[in-house]
Amino acid sequence: MSLTGNFYSPSVLMISKVVFDSMSQAQQNAVLRAAEEAKHWQRKYSQDNTAQAIADIRASGTLVTEVDVNVWIQGSQNTYKDFEGRVRQDLIEKIRALK
Repeated sequence: MSLTGNFYSPSVLMISKVVFDSMSQAQQNAVLRAAEEAKHWQRKYSQDNTAQAIADIRASGTLVTEVDVNVWIQGSQNTYKDFEGRVRQDLIEKIRALK
């Protein structure tokens, strides 16, 4: 199994705009605060769960390899040039800044 780090499956929290707009400002703020708190909890849960799953897979005797993502990063440099003029440059820079 190769750990490429190119997939993440988040839990999504959604609310109807009609319902959200019908709430008082205090209720809206409470929902937004709860969503922010849940975001951090979900990310930690996902990381912990993934780490345990990888440990279990290794324990079963499966070879697990860490992929050198720098090879992929270097190989994708021309892709950014392909999108110049079609995608806002600030978005390209945000993507490039991700780790």
